[in-house]
Amino acid sequence: MKLKLSCMFLILIAVFSDGCSARMSADTVILNLSTSPYFASQQNEDIAFSVKESTVSVDTNEITLIFENKSDIDYFYGMISYIEIESDGNWYSIPVKENVYWTMLGYPIPAQSSSEQVFPIHTYFDNLEIGKYRIVKKISMTDDPQNSSYIFAEFVVE
Repeated sequence: MKLKLSCMFLILIAVFSDGCSARMSADTVILNLSTSPYFASQQNEDIAFSVKESTVSVDTNEITLIFENKSDIDYFYGMISYIEIESDGNWYSIPVKENVYWTMLGYPIPAQSSSEQVFPIHTYFDNLEIGKYRIVKKISMTDDPQNSSYIFAEFVVE
């Protein structure tokens, strides 16, 4: 009888400690990420920025970014993109894969126009888990490249 009770007790401890370690590892992922350096106050209101796909899965290799310039100012952006995950109302930066490089081309967003860019997620970032994300892009005025701001597009990975 003591042997059965001891075995049941050990099984319970194993189950509970396994559940706790799984919970901790999910929290640890967020804890190991840096808090986002980007704030809503930095967002450029001239450009409407969104992700075209209504559903993004963990297996999605690329997403289509939509840029709509609602102003009379010409802007441009580069390929460099940042992806962040939201947790408890805070944004955390997803690190870029090691040994990847960005092209240094500038893509125009002329005044009163829209354009699309296919962005290869898995080229620059490891697999995204289920959650709420945003992609961050730096944009600059064509006539004043030092005058830059950021645009954000949120999406959900299911």
